[in-house]
Amino acid sequence: MRRLVTLVVLVGGLGVAATPSRADRGTWYGWQTLGVDAVADVTMVGGLVEGRHGVAVATVGLAVYALGPPLVHAAHGNWGRGGVSVAMRVGGPLVGGLVGSALCVDRTGFLRCLGSTVIGVVAGAVVAQAVDGAVVAYEDAPSAPVQLVSLGGRF
Repeated sequence: MRRLVTLVVLVGGLGVAATPSRADRGTWYGWQTLGVDAVADVTMVGGLVEGRHGVAVATVGLAVYALGPPLVHAAHGNWGRGGVSVAMRVGGPLVGGLVGSALCVDRTGFLRCLGSTVIGVVAGAVVAQAVDGAVVAYEDAPSAPVQLVSLGGRF
């Protein structure tokens, strides 16, 4: 029992030591990206249930999904994180759709695997949104001030 407690304490200590502190990570602004994502999701779902102008509304929602949070990153001066956000928002649904299609067991007719593919696309988009808001949306940590020492003299 003593060995188990020691192991748990050591592994837990390693996890704490490897996790950066809040000061090291910078300020979290993920609430802004998640808010834009909520608007995009509601707009896309609203477009899907709207009959007359549904395609246009869903297209606006898709554009907000793909470009809104990367623009939030850009507004914070994090252009690289904006690029990562775009890559996740395009790649996540693509990978999810491929996995959903690969998991389909009924290949007897045209569009039989559409349901599993759509579920994979939606799952990939949700994962991209969650990772973007929870992991990517941080300001750069403030750097420590540079301390210079100079020696001078007159001859």
